[in-house]
Amino acid sequence: MASSHSAERSESGPRILGPVTVFLNFLTAIYAFALSTTTGPLAKMVPLDESNSLVILIILSQISGILLTEFCNSIFEMIGWSAVSSRGIALPSFLASSPSTSFEGLFGLLGWKTTGHRRPEWHHLWILQRFILRL
Repeated sequence: MASSHSAERSESGPRILGPVTVFLNFLTAIYAFALSTTTGPLAKMVPLDESNSLVILIILSQISGILLTEFCNSIFEMIGWSAVSSRGIALPSFLASSPSTSFEGLFGLLGWKTTGHRRPEWHHLWILQRFILRL
């Protein structure tokens, strides 16, 4: 019972973040386009003061970036836990996918081999994913 409840909770993150992220990115793109126009219905969205309009655009773009990062993280987490629940997970893969593992720890995991196990060494992919999300 507890595992089905946690599975529902982990799937609700992307279900909520996805539409909100798409909507806010769309709104940010429309607002940025409205900033570049001087006539038409979109020009009415922009405040007359340029500094306020730029502050609004910066706030919208920062929130969009944060939401997009969280959405990607929740998708990767959902994929990771679905793979773990079906086959199990090796310790290096668990440590590489954990957000509490520092970057020094990730560098240490790059040279770690899982010998004697039939499982593939997925921790290198998790390390690559963590590096890509940090860039």
